[in-house]
Amino acid sequence: MSLAARRVLVAADPRAAERIIPALGPDLAVNIAHSLHAAKAQLDHRPDLIVCALYFDDSRMFDLLRHLKADEATRGIPFIAVKTTEGALSTTLRQGIEIACAALGAEKFVDYVEWEQQFGAATAREKMRSLARRLRDE
Repeated sequence: MSLAARRVLVAADPRAAERIIPALGPDLAVNIAHSLHAAKAQLDHRPDLIVCALYFDDSRMFDLLRHLKADEATRGIPFIAVKTTEGALSTTLRQGIEIACAALGAEKFVDYVEWEQQFGAATAREKMRSLARRLRDE
């Protein structure tokens, strides 16, 4: 499949989507879902990757992940959970999110704001693009 045909579902509110989409790069077709219902409907189109904001649809990220991995038809779609909001997570909360993501089948949890602060905006974008490319092309 050509890179131009790669489809990514971004499950996020508009503000989070504004941060996620540029970080993914221009070489993909992006569909956006602002609600759990809309995201579930998009699964029928078999995206190559799902990038979901941590606080998606009133904190329903784990509901989407659980739904995705429970269905054999969609179980193989890679899932990246992304924190796009300002403010640091406590160590305990971060560990809890990482453990829950891994237990439910997500490939990665990314604190994108932390990446921007630690590496700068350009490097954070490149790290996100590299991760997305690797996962969607596997």
